[in-house]
Amino acid sequence: MVNCVVQKSMSTMMTGTMCYLYNETEYEASGRSFDDEFNTRFCKEKNEFFSVNAVRDAFNISYVKTDWTFSMITRDPIDRFVSGYVDRCVRLLQKNATSQCNGCGLNMTCFIEKEYERLMEISFKRKTRRTMEDAHFFPQVWHCDLNEEAEFYEFIQYSNNAEDRLMPQLEDMLKRQKVPRGSIEFIKNELLNKKSSHSTAGTPAKRFYYSRLVKSPYLLEYIVKMFYYDFLRFHYELPPGF
Repeated sequence: MVNCVVQKSMSTMMTGTMCYLYNETEYEASGRSFDDEFNTRFCKEKNEFFSVNAVRDAFNISYVKTDWTFSMITRDPIDRFVSGYVDRCVRLLQKNATSQCNGCGLNMTCFIEKEYERLMEISFKRKTRRTMEDAHFFPQVWHCDLNEEAEFYEFIQYSNNAEDRLMPQLEDMLKRQKVPRGSIEFIKNELLNKKSSHSTAGTPAKRFYYSRLVKSPYLLEYIVKMFYYDFLRFHYELPPGF
């Protein structure tokens, strides 16, 4: 199995899932939880690659139908953006990380306008230096060579309550790939019963900024322009009026 890890789309938990499956015995013996992957990755440089081509070359994976699955957790673009903003901007600013988030402080309008400009510059190859914020706010379709590899992917939709939508899809894929029942139960326990330490779901800040964004036609227009192809590719509804 190959999983495309995308920031703010359960990246920490999926990193843990794939690391666990890489060496279940060693992972369980370590006493780690998937959330520990946020600070120190147990499988760093062991089962990680920077491109799909590198994975294909390493394991000689054909471009025709094989026993391999390529998967990616996708997330509603508005929900993902707000989660990223609260995590990378609001929380870090409270820790006096004043250089974060385009220097905009808690001004979400300023951040969105500047990040849109950055995305346009990168898109037209006028800027190549990328920040940690860019990694969290890049369109999902910009990840994992989707422009060339999309037909090989299985897209699993994120849900704040993993039991609603995400886990049934993921469990189905794991079963098809013949992952043992005990291993699936271990993964389910991590995903359903343990919350990532940098999750923003259900927090007052997430509710506040989400409400502010969806009530602003001006800001929503920027979000739609930034993530238009995420909406289309992953079948998420555009905001009313767009």
